[in-house]
Amino acid sequence: MVPAAGQNGDVSFARELQALIATRRAGHEVPRRIEFVSSLPTGDEIREQLVNRPIRLDAPSPEDRWI
Repeated sequence: MVPAAGQNGDVSFARELQALIATRRAGHEVPRRIEFVSSLPTGDEIREQLVNRPIRLDAPSPEDRWI
């Protein structure tokens, strides 16, 4: 996810997003991991680039993301 101007990509913002999604979607549709990036790939190979991105191991654990 690319945060909007003025938003920082911290754990509390990730928790807010998960809580918002949980009120509108089924429990299995709430993302367990939210990664904030500066930009997303563009062009014809978007899916391939997103699928092949390395997973950040320093991201908070799923337990830290729930309120």
